[in-house]
Parts: sequence; structure tokens; C-alpha cells
Amino acid sequence: MLEILQMVRRLPVFRPCRIVLPPSAVASFVRDMRAFLAESNATKRDEIAARQLDVLEKFRLPQERDLRLSDVKEMFLQMRDHV
Repeated sequence: MLEILQMVRRLPVFRPCRIVLPPSAVASFVRDMRAFLAESNATKRDEIAARQLDVLEKFRLPQERDLRLSDVKEMFLQMRDHV
């Protein structure tokens, strides 16, 4: 467990947090991630990431920095082998 936490702390986007996403938000993230990875058109990939950015911003804690579109894209790419 300690080893995983050390790895997570090194990633710029993924930091340990206490936020709990509802199942519908998690399902939306996974669905959009799969669509993002399957899409070859860059504009459509940006649209998918922007949609997910809007969803994730609703659950961001006030003390956390704002998410950027590039953050969401990086999350999708880093998690592609885990879903």
C-alpha cells in the first residue's frame, strides 16, 4: 500500500483525495475514457475530454487547483490499461 501511495504522489494529476464520486460519475468517466481512446479525430477527442472536465469540476474540492483539459486527457491516457 505504501508503495502505491508513493507512486500516486509522483503523478502530477493523481493525488490522494478524500472525494467520493457517485457511481454515475464513475460510469460516465469510464465511458468517456473508452470513447476518447477509440476516437482518432482530435477535435472529437477534445470534445469528449471537455465533457468529462465539466463533470469532474462539479466534484472538485475548493482547495484543489482547477482541472485543465490537458489534465483530463492525461488521466485518460494514464488509466488506459486499467479499465
